[in-house]
Amino acid sequence: MVRAATGLLLLACISVAAQTPSAFLSRLGRPHTQQFRIPGHILVSIEYDTSGHVMALQIGSSGEPARSTAPMDSQAVDAVLQMIAPGIMSGNGKSIMAVMSRISDLQTTYNGCHLSRQYLWTGGRNDTVAVTLTGLPQSCFDAAGDVAFALQKSYGLPEYQQFSTRGNIDVGVMYKANGSLARIDFDPYKHLVENPSNAAVLNPDVLERFIGELAPAEAMVHATRHVVWNGLDRTQLVVAENLSITRKYKDDVLVHCSIAWR
Repeated sequence: MVRAATGLLLLACISVAAQTPSAFLSRLGRPHTQQFRIPGHILVSIEYDTSGHVMALQIGSSGEPARSTAPMDSQAVDAVLQMIAPGIMSGNGKSIMAVMSRISDLQTTYNGCHLSRQYLWTGGRNDTVAVTLTGLPQSCFDAAGDVAFALQKSYGLPEYQQFSTRGNIDVGVMYKANGSLARIDFDPYKHLVENPSNAAVLNPDVLERFIGELAPAEAMVHATRHVVWNGLDRTQLVVAENLSITRKYKDDVLVHCSIAWR
């Protein structure tokens, strides 16, 4: 209980000026998830383990859900894979093809890496719709050895990062193209699902302290407030000139909070 509160208090120390990925990284440690948007409506997601090693890398279409099975630019996908795991692109790995409904899945293993590349069965290599890369030993990387650094060097800052604080509370941070904050999502709800006794981590006093650091009272003087009810659940929206705050309650327990900047 004390450790969870400590993690929340750590978040409360974030200042309004701390609006770059590097600033958040220095306060919250390494992210366990990062997402990069690259040309061609492609989103590259990296998941890390608790030691900071890459567990999985996923490449998929970005944008509207309807694009989730839209073919991606094959050359752009190849460029990402070549940069991160050139060995698996060498043609020396072992490959098998699995055919599913409307999708062909080419699975390649090389030097401990496992690559799953899914195509529309009506097309071919140029109709890639999803890529997953797992089992990434250090020898699978290029000389830089840092996937996020390589992606950032080629494609710019990540658009999204997710961190875990003490008590395993997730903080999702979305950035604008210039690196400033777009939105922060605070999501301890899954802990309520796993163990209802963890409801204390949602201490509203601590959360208000956190919000107060990022949305000081002077910025909220002329804010408007709205409440939308859905049965016993409610959503509270506070809209100020430059930002908005959304709080979602389930059975009177705060399960989600987000701050969005204009």
